[in-house]
Amino acid sequence: MANIPASPATSALQTTGNTSLASIATNTGNIPAKGSATSANSTPVVIASDQGAVPVSQAANTSGGASTYAAVGGTGNALLTNTAVAVKASAGNLYGVNFVNPSTISAAYVQVFDATSVTLGTTVPKLSFWVPAGGAYDKEFVGEEKISFATGIMFAATSTATGSTAPAAGILANIVYK
Repeated sequence: MANIPASPATSALQTTGNTSLASIATNTGNIPAKGSATSANSTPVVIASDQGAVPVSQAANTSGGASTYAAVGGTGNALLTNTAVAVKASAGNLYGVNFVNPSTISAAYVQVFDATSVTLGTTVPKLSFWVPAGGAYDKEFVGEEKISFATGIMFAATSTATGSTAPAAGILANIVYK
């Protein structure tokens, strides 16, 4: 059996490599840290296709969400009429509205203004929603559909789309904004 001559690469590896277990134990630069880390600094995990359900828990977000305004009469906020109501006195977004017209005689309009002060019949509304007699209007503005207001969000109910006359009955309103 012939001896295999040592090549320069073999001897270089032998002389520059790890010479003891102690040097291996300190060469940990490529081992990921234990515990929580950002996605970019974590080792990816693959769940096997035959893995059972993985339990996940979620805590309710109790702050930072949308706000609501309810014009329900009684001990709540007054029903909407021809007196403009400031729902939000600064810039914001409208995410949803629900209006109910208790009058079975005539339709009403809910005017929405991007303002903090309104003169009904003069100030042009940003939106005007028609609410049929004895009926309702309901709309959610989700995602990019949200309606943005630069100054404030005000509401009033009238008998015409841009007028100042009160409707036959106050309008019940639920408003979601932020």
